[in-house]
Amino acid sequence: MRYLYLLCLLASSTLTAQTIDFITGIDGPSGMTTLGSTIFFSQYSGGKISFTDLNDPDNNVVDLLTGLGQPYGVAIHDGYLYYAENDFDRLSRVELGNLDAEPEEIVSQIVTPNAVHAHGDYLYFTHFPDEGEVYRLSFDNLEAAPDTILRGLDDPGGLLVIGNELYISEFGTGTVSKIRVNDFDSERTIVLDNLVGPNHMTYHEGILYVGLFSQGWIVTLDIASGQADVLLDNLLEPTGLAIVNNELYIGLFVDDKIVKLELPNSTAGPEEDLSLQLFPNPSTDWIQLQGWEGEAALFASSGQYLGSAQIRSQEVLSVSHLPQGQYWIVLPNGRSLPFVKQ
Repeated sequence: MRYLYLLCLLASSTLTAQTIDFITGIDGPSGMTTLGSTIFFSQYSGGKISFTDLNDPDNNVVDLLTGLGQPYGVAIHDGYLYYAENDFDRLSRVELGNLDAEPEEIVSQIVTPNAVHAHGDYLYFTHFPDEGEVYRLSFDNLEAAPDTILRGLDDPGGLLVIGNELYISEFGTGTVSKIRVNDFDSERTIVLDNLVGPNHMTYHEGILYVGLFSQGWIVTLDIASGQADVLLDNLLEPTGLAIVNNELYIGLFVDDKIVKLELPNSTAGPEEDLSLQLFPNPSTDWIQLQGWEGEAALFASSGQYLGSAQIRSQEVLSVSHLPQGQYWIVLPNGRSLPFVKQ
C-alpha cells in the first residue's frame, strides 16, 4: 500500500510554535544524537564532533574530535560514537568516556557517507550521491564488509528504525518511505511525499519528526494514524534533530546554531502509558522492563553513563552489583524510567 501526503500551508494559516536559541557560534551543525542528558553533534564546516550537557546551565560546548573531513551523521551504541566523514569517504568510531581513545576506522572508500543510525544489533548508514544505497553492518563483526540492503535511492539523507521498520528520507525524491527490517526484498511504502529536501529524522512518543533542509520546515507524522502536519515553517536549513525531556533540538546549518522547541504534552492514551513498566522498584537484585525490546542505556543519578544492554522479552537485568542509589534506564526514543537500587 502506498500513502501520499501533500504537506502545504494555506496562505491564511499561522504556526504559533516558537524556537529559542540553545547553542550559537558553532560551525555548520549537522548530525545529532543523544546519550542521557548529553547531546552530541557534528560540525560539518568546522570539522568537529562536539557535545554539551543539558545539566550545564551555561550550555558549554566541548569538542570531542577535531580535524575531521566534513563530519555528518552520528550515532551511539554500547559506549561508542559512530560517525561519517563526507570528505574522507569513511565511517569511524571512538570510545566515549576514554579521553585517550583514538578513533577507529570501520568502513573506508565509501563515497560521501551520510546518515548513520544504530539500532539493535546493527549499524545502518547511507551514501549520498544519486543512486544512493543503504548499508547494514553487524556490531558483532565490524571487520566484515557491510551488506547493501537497499539500492537505487536518490540522495538518502536520513535513517531511523521504529519497531521493525526502517524509515528512509530521500532528499532527491522528496519522500520518506519505510520497509520491514526483516524483509528488504519487499516493496517500500511511501509515508510522506511532496516534501522539499527531507533530511534528518527523529521519533518521540508515536510521532516521526522530519527536517526539510531546502524548505526550512519541520514536519510530523503520527505513525499510528498517518496524520501529517507542519510543526515549524520558518527555519534556515534545519539539519540534525534530537528530542530530550520533551524538547526538540534542531541544528540550523546556515545560522550556525542549535535551537530548541518545547513539544506539546504527550497525547498517549492510558494503554500506551501502562504498556511500558519497570519492576520491581525499588530493587535489590534484578529489574525487568515490560513493554520494550531493544537497546536500553543505564545512567547514574549524576548523569554518568554506566553501559547499555539489549532488552528481550521476559529477560531480567541484574543490578546486584550496583551501589545503593537512584538510576535511570534511557531508551532510544527518549523515554526515561527511574528506579532505586536498595
